[in-house]
Order: sequence, then C-alpha cells, then structure tokens
Amino acid sequence: MTKLSHKFYCKCVEEEDGAKRTVNLYSQPSAHQNPMSENESCNNESPMYLKPGHFSWNELVTTDLEGATAFYTSLLGCTTEPFGPHYILFKKDETSVAGMMQVPQPGMPAQWVAYITVEDVDATVAKVSELGGQVMAPPMDVPEVGRIAVALDPQGAAIGFFKPLAR
Repeated sequence: MTKLSHKFYCKCVEEEDGAKRTVNLYSQPSAHQNPMSENESCNNESPMYLKPGHFSWNELVTTDLEGATAFYTSLLGCTTEPFGPHYILFKKDETSVAGMMQVPQPGMPAQWVAYITVEDVDATVAKVSELGGQVMAPPMDVPEVGRIAVALDPQGAAIGFFKPLAR
C-alpha cells in the first residue's frame, strides 16, 4: 500500500530461516496526532523522516492562502484542514503531507520551505551562522510539535530545521 506522504517506517524482520530483510511499513496518523510526530502504530519505531539528517516536512509560506489552497487542492487532489489558528495542513487520504501559512513578514516572497530533522536546533542554527548562512526565524518551540528554526544558506536558499518533541 503506497501513501503520498512521508509517514514511512522501516523494520528489520528475521525470517524463519534466520535471514534478515527490511520491510517497509506505511502508517496513517489519526486526526489528533501531531503532523510531524512519530506515529505509535508501528511499535514506537522511529519513522525514517524523523531521524537527524532526513528531510521531515514541507511547508508553503504564501501571500495568498485562499489562492494557494485552491491551486494545490485542484492540482494534487488533496484536502486541507486547520491546525491551530494560523496554520493549514494539506492532507492526502487523511494523511498530513505538508503545511501552509501566511508569509510572516510583508514583502517576503511565497515559497516552499523544506525542514530537516536535527539533534539540536539551537546548535544547528549557530553552525549556520558560522558557515555563512543567515538565520531568518530563530529557534522557537511550537506547542505539541517540537522546536524549529529557518535559515538561508550562503546562496540564499531557505531551509528549516526541526527537532520533534520527545514522545
């Protein structure tokens, strides 16, 4: 069963003959789960996308929520659902696949921002500055989600960093 989402889990399984193989498991979160949290239906195994160094979430920051919603729901056949007062989830088959929010500052262009899971958001942001990048949104806690930050690399590309809440 293939899902259009990054709720992807791997599990090492030992066969009766002693051989080991990797099994891919897919899981849909319930409507009440954090869209970026570990899904507990797979024996609490960590989804690959929540491991440090893996891309974990995609977020659209847009100047036109209504227009973006109409465009992406028509283009991709997905639905939307509010997540808090200022955030919208894109969902495919009841699975959260991305998020959307209004641009946080006037004059900021609409863009997609990819988030990478890291061990320590604050340390990662400090390293961004050391390496010539620029912090755009300093580390902050997002209730029921985790800790995030957004930076620009030295070439000006936006990248987000994410540390999920401990479960």
